[in-house]
Amino acid sequence: MWFYEGYFIYFVFLLIFRTFVIVLDIRYLELSSLFTSIIQVLNELKRGILNTVVCSMYKLILETI
Repeated sequence: MWFYEGYFIYFVFLLIFRTFVIVLDIRYLELSSLFTSIIQVLNELKRGILNTVVCSMYKLILETI
């Protein structure tokens, strides 16, 4: 009898753990993709600002020559 009770408790804990892992994984993936998107936008912004600075520096050099 104790074997069946232990097995039932094990099954309930396994079910709770699997549900928790699935829910946590979905939330983590959503947050991960959100942060990845934010970092990609900031990276493109940085590249655009650097290109603008470099072009303005070359413009000044070309005007002085």
